[in-house]
Amino acid sequence: MSAKPPSLRIGLLDNSCHSLQRGYELWHQGNAARDGWLLKEAVFWIHHGIELALKQLLVQSNEYLVFDKVDEAVRKLGHLRRQANMSNAGVLDLFDQDEGSIVSVSFHNLIQRAALMLNLAE
Repeated sequence: MSAKPPSLRIGLLDNSCHSLQRGYELWHQGNAARDGWLLKEAVFWIHHGIELALKQLLVQSNEYLVFDKVDEAVRKLGHLRRQANMSNAGVLDLFDQDEGSIVSVSFHNLIQRAALMLNLAE
């Protein structure tokens, strides 16, 4: 009997929390050491965490909004869900199965979509 290997898949929310936590840690280290490189790295991690959190909001609202090309993603995810043992496929499965032609929304468009979903004026 062979044991199933652990999954390496990380969800958007867990990934976001990890990035924000890492950014927070680096921010404090960089401040204490007066190290601009650590502060720069902290900004990258925090930006990544915010981006993933916003993508999670989109997925919770409508999973297709996380894709750059929504129509293409709808078509491909529908096709994936019709395959054997894939009827419960989600958006992360599409990223795993599609080999690069499906990409997530850019940060600029992500901000616009999230503002619309949250009904923000600016």
